[in-house]
Amino acid sequence: MDQFDLLVVGSGPAGRRGAIQAAKLGKKVLVIEQGKRVGGVSVHTGTIPSKTLRETALNLSGWRERGFYGRAYRVKQEISAEDLRRRLLITLDHEVEVLEHQFARNRVQHIRGKASFVDPAQQADALFILAEAKYALALNKKDAGDLKDAALAYMRVVANFKDAPNHPHVPESLLRTANIEEQLNDAPAAQLLYQQIAQQYPDDPIAAVAKQKIQK
Repeated sequence: MDQFDLLVVGSGPAGRRGAIQAAKLGKKVLVIEQGKRVGGVSVHTGTIPSKTLRETALNLSGWRERGFYGRAYRVKQEISAEDLRRRLLITLDHEVEVLEHQFARNRVQHIRGKASFVDPAQQADALFILAEAKYALALNKKDAGDLKDAALAYMRVVANFKDAPNHPHVPESLLRTANIEEQLNDAPAAQLLYQQIAQQYPDDPIAAVAKQKIQK
């Protein structure tokens, strides 16, 4: 049986980037994708299909060129569903080929199958890492909307694992959310979260940080 340093569940944007970056660092990586082809939801049912259909309609209708050629200009007089489907399939084939080439070039292996984290601690790790990534991006962009999204990601960890054994990543997630509330200038909300940490998780090292915040 082959041994791998990293198993990646799904070949969507996060999965492909994580897999390729790990491979570049010398790790042996396997991507497990439940779809018939790699790419995930963004390639096959989400972002790329919707944008391709929109751009195809704009192109074939001549909408973008009418300012130059006149309002009557059209690339094709009658646009059928088959026209849209054909362009969509060409685009999806291209996206899949690009991703497969990236995997092959970096020696990332992939198979079709279903996989999931079965241990609550591992599930919490995955959600917490996702929240941390959202928070890092929000800090970089300094956008209030992105900060709120990061806070929601942390609270998803809290909601899912507050009753799990050892409440994995729950105190840290509450602390991060409190920090975000402070950045959003909502001091009362932040204080409530600090109090929640101190009261519900007094033996966790994070509680000491929360108590210092409450005293301030």
